[in-house]
Order: sequence, then C-alpha cells, then structure tokens
Amino acid sequence: MNRRIFLSLSAILFASSLALGHCGSCAPKAVAIKTAAPKATAPKAAAPKAPIRIACVGDSITVGVGVKKNRKAKCYPGQIQSTLGRAVVVGNFGVSARTMLKKGDHPIWKEKAYTNALAFKPDVVTIMLGTNDSKPHNWKHKAEFAADVKAMVAEFRALPSNPKIYLILPVPAFPGSWGITDKVIKGEIIPILKQVAKETKCATIDLHTPMEDKKQFFPDKVHPNLGGATEMAKILVKELGIEPAAPQPAAAPPAGTFPGKVTKFGGFDCHKNFKMDGMICTIAKPKTAAKGNPWVIRARFWGHQAGADIELLKLGYHIAYCDVANRYGDPVAVERWNKFYTLMTKTYGMNKQVALEGMSRGGLIIFNWAKANPEKVSCIYGDNPVCDIRSWPGGQTGKPYPSGWKVCKKLFKITDETAKDFKGNPIDGLEPLAKAKVPVLLILGTADKVVPNKENGSLLAERYKKLGGSVTIITKPSGHHPHALENPKRIVDFITKHTAK
Repeated sequence: MNRRIFLSLSAILFASSLALGHCGSCAPKAVAIKTAAPKATAPKAAAPKAPIRIACVGDSITVGVGVKKNRKAKCYPGQIQSTLGRAVVVGNFGVSARTMLKKGDHPIWKEKAYTNALAFKPDVVTIMLGTNDSKPHNWKHKAEFAADVKAMVAEFRALPSNPKIYLILPVPAFPGSWGITDKVIKGEIIPILKQVAKETKCATIDLHTPMEDKKQFFPDKVHPNLGGATEMAKILVKELGIEPAAPQPAAAPPAGTFPGKVTKFGGFDCHKNFKMDGMICTIAKPKTAAKGNPWVIRARFWGHQAGADIELLKLGYHIAYCDVANRYGDPVAVERWNKFYTLMTKTYGMNKQVALEGMSRGGLIIFNWAKANPEKVSCIYGDNPVCDIRSWPGGQTGKPYPSGWKVCKKLFKITDETAKDFKGNPIDGLEPLAKAKVPVLLILGTADKVVPNKENGSLLAERYKKLGGSVTIITKPSGHHPHALENPKRIVDFITKHTAK
C-alpha cells in the first residue's frame, strides 16, 4: 500500500475513535493509560544568610580597658555585636599595650590573638593600632611604620575569605599617659595610615576627629569609658554599613502583664515601683492603647504636675518611668535607659519612638539619652530643665546644691577646675538631635533663680536653633516652681503632634 494512503487512513480511523469516545453510553470503554505523575517538589527554603565575620584587631582600647563593668559586652567590639545582632559575629582580637611596629616594645605580630584573627576567616577586618607606637621608645622606628601596616594588610588580604580591611584612625589622647603622645598620633601616625590606605586601596574610619571634643569619655586620658566605647561603636556601625539583623519577634504579652502591684494613677492602672532588670520602674497604663502603642518616658518626680500625663493616658499613651534620679544624666544613667527602652519595645511592644518628658534635673537625662539615641526619640518636653551641671547643682550663678555637686563631680570624674572644660552637658553636642530633626518644647519660668534660663533652657534653645533644630518655647512669669501649665493642652498637643501612632 502506498505509504501516503496508509497514513491518511490511519488518521481517519484515529479521528473516528476520538469521536466515538465522546458519545456517552454508546462509546466503547476507553483504555486507561497509566502515566507516572511528576513528583511534586516542595520549594526549597532559602538558606539562612551566614553572618558577617568581623575581626577587630587592636590594643587596650579594643580590649575595653576603660570600661569598668561587663567589659566583654560593653567594649566597642561587644557593642558592635549587640547592635548588629545575628547579622554578624564579632571577634575581639585586642591585646593591651601592643604596637603595629614589629620593632615596638610589644608588637602584636607575636601574639596568639593576632594568629587567631587570621584564623577567624573574617569577612571584615578593623585594625586600630598606633596609640602605643606613639611612645618615644617605639616611635624611633617610625621609618618602618608604613611598611609594617602594609605587611599586615597583605596578610589579611591573602586570606581565602578575602576580607574588606579598614584602617582605623585612632582615638585621641588627652594629652596622654604612659608616654602616649597625641601630637604624634594626629600629626604623624594618622597621615601615614591615610597614605597606606590609599596605596593599598583600604578604607579608613576616623575615630580621632569625632572624639576630639569628648574628653569626658577619657578619664585616664587614653582609654575610653563606657560612654566613649558606645560612641565609637556607633561610628563604626554606621561606617561599616552593615544592616542589623531583624530582631526575633516577641509574642506580645497579654494586657496587664507588667510586673508589680497595681495601684491607681489618675484613675488608670499603675504598676508602681517594681524592679525590671534591676531598675526601679513605674508604668501607668491606658484603658485601651492607641494605635502604634505610643508612650512617654518621664524623668524624675513621678506624679508631680501630672496633668499632661493624665490627658495622654486618656488618649491611649503609656506613661513610663525608670529611676536614674541621682545619676545626673551620666553614662550609667543613659545605659539604664537603654535597657529600659529595649525591654519596653521588645518585650512589651511599645512604639520604637518615644516622647521624653523631664522637669528640673530630669532635663539632664532626657537630653543626654536623646543625644545618644536620636533615632529613638519622637519629641522632647523639658520643663525648667537643668541643662548644665555647672549651673545646677554647681551653682554657677543660680542656687548651689553642694551635696549634689559633690556627687556630680564623682560621677563625671571632674573637679572644680576641670569642670570649666566639661562637654558632657545637654547644652553640648546637640548635632545628632538637630540632624534627626527631633522637636523640642521648653516651658521656662522667667524668674527661675534655681536653674537660671540663660545657663540652661534658653542657652540650649539658642544653640539648638543655630544647628537648625526646632524649638518651641513657652514662658511664664514664675520661678522654678510650679512646673507645667495650669491647662496642659499645649503640652499634650505638642506630644501628640510629633508622636507616631
């Protein structure tokens, strides 16, 4: 049979069989052909991103010698870890008194910590050495400093992990101890580091310039204390450009699960004077929380002139208090509020931005904490606030408080003489707040002789405005007391206007 005819007949028969197969009951039974169904494949979960490994190589400043408590966690490498969380693994490879110079008295090259840094398989390396090299008996070998820096860069660059290397321009010395010389650090070592970075195509991070006006963070003139380590960590985290890991989601606690005995505050439930992570705290709770869980941290004098607090509770705000009354806004007080903020936001689901309220000495902590945490602050309300410890309790032109001034000097490690150059007051270093555009409300009594405006609130407002900051001032013809306003509407309106809901 002709092949073409055969194929045509076959096609006709095939079509007929298809037609019969669609005729209902008269159709012959179709023969089922079993075919293997494709296996369903579950989509593969994305592999968790491996944390970035950061090796911090340095001397006693990297070790955290100036940090007196919980040094491992509070030195600057430890704070980089806590800030970035699971996104990183930070190794602290600092050794006290060590030099970059191979011919220095204690070269880091010979240390096990250095070998461990190489074996750490880092993705990022920060090298902050040079402070001890500035000692005269070490700096006599200065001709070899650049070559030794290049050699260290080459060793890390040769690692299989191919890390990004940062040469850190060391913090200043004031003027220095143990032979450490800031003139050499600033005038000779830093220029060499910059030149080597340029030649080896490394990045630099400047910790010298931003710390030059922060002498208060260097009680022994060389080693940063907790406040200094915190400042360093913030700069490094910003410059490293690593996004922090998203926090592990915490289950929102049921209503009424704040600890402590419940009392009443203006008709609202108040969990008063309970301990949270060792801190004495008080929290007043609205009947129904407003959208976004807005809240206020009040500093000092809980319950005094609380008209605005009561109105805010009616609007669904939580009002919180964490006692740092006798710390005058020092770094320990700031750290306590850091812990309190973390507990309130992560455990109790409060908004990530908080309004701050401070009367009198409460001004010290609200402004010092806000400067350290500008991104966490929605707005600030200060009421005849103390903004300079030299004014009160120091009694510069106002009413002195001798016992309080004695405590202040001890906390900030200053004397009557060195207090003249003290730069740790709310009136100093307002740039972070201005940059973050944090609005400020000040209520000032024009006849205040206890905390004179010209040394405190008015001076802070003047400096803040020069930096582009927003300040609203309400004056009243009174002394230091009474605080607040008879009608708190303007205070409440200011806070609600600037608070995320």
